Amino acid sequence: MPCRGPPALKRLAHAPAPAGSFRFEGRDVAFHEGDTIAAALHAGAIRILARSRKFHRPRGLSGSFVAGHLASVNGSPHVRLDHMPAAPGLQVAMENVWPTASFDAMRLAGWLPRRWLRAGFEHSRLVPSRTPLFEPWERLMRFMAGEADVPPVTADPRRDAGRRHRPDLATRPLR
Repeated sequence: MPCRGPPALKRLAHAPAPAGSFRFEGRDVAFHEGDTIAAALHAGAIRILARSRKFHRPRGLSGSFVAGHLASVNGSPHVRLDHMPAAPGLQVAMENVWPTASFDAMRLAGWLPRRWLRAGFEHSRLVPSRTPLFEPWERLMRFMAGEADVPPVTADPRRDAGRRHRPDLATRPLR
């Protein structure tokens, strides 16, 4: 018998009907009024939301580890799924996976000998700085770590545009 993964959470009998659905990695996920994207994914039995930077181990919801909550929403990278309310028509995608979320070829990084990446993969002994291979190595490490490209300005108009603050008083440190 094939393993089907964790069952979907059952809602209470008096819970209202789903308010809509959004897409996560090509799959429709239903949500209820007031759900965050993370809550809807958890209720829909989706437990793996991201991959770790170094060895691409699966990451899911955690109370204190924020990296498992980050995903791309409507083209905006690094959105916290536990803070973003679910809305109809959202396109949510995992980050730090290649070529697809269902088959992450970069999981093969877990097979590298640990002594090659002793101090972390950012400071490898394989390719020291100021060598001809250093720049390509750095590009590869940024790609593997899931560093996102800057989204276009119109990626998600619902995101907060930010505010300018004008200080009333400026001080300088004592010497």
